[in-house]
Amino acid sequence: MMAIVCISCTTIGNKFDFSDLDKLVAGQTTLQEASDILGPPVAASAMDNGGMLYQWQYVRTRIGGGSTSFAAISFDDQKIMIRVEQQATKNMSML
Repeated sequence: MMAIVCISCTTIGNKFDFSDLDKLVAGQTTLQEASDILGPPVAASAMDNGGMLYQWQYVRTRIGGGSTSFAAISFDDQKIMIRVEQQATKNMSML
């Protein structure tokens, strides 16, 4: 008798190394450089100061758990990094 195992896995966004956020320098790093390091952002929204807030996110779920990484980084109107506004990473266990 043959058993079939179905493993469910879902991913959202582009995987990025969370420690790579340390390579970004406020006032120096451009949006292009940030995208080269982290991959393309998954979302962007306009800020009141004329700049943009870009978001990087990676979520991976599987049976029994998963992981998530998130970073929100603001850039001025010249696409130069202002600062990392928010960052989080978490391993999830559903067991």
